[in-house]
Amino acid sequence: RQTDPSLVEPTRRRLAVQRVGEGWKRKDVAAFLGVHPETVGEWVRAHQAGGDAALAAKPHPGRKPFLTPDQEKRVLG
Repeated sequence: RQTDPSLVEPTRRRLAVQRVGEGWKRKDVAAFLGVHPETVGEWVRAHQAGGDAALAAKPHPGRKPFLTPDQEKRVLG
């Protein structure tokens, strides 16, 4: 069973911000979480600008459909 990434990522990001706030170096936080140090910096800057809401996972809608709605109706019936 996989955990929903929309729940995991904000938690990781908040943990990173918390650790930096506690005095950890960004490179150490990055190593602990398995991300690039610049990613930790981006999360910290986002949190400073917008609080916890700025750390929320963004939707990734995926690629546009190949078929138009009309074509899909004709194919699927």
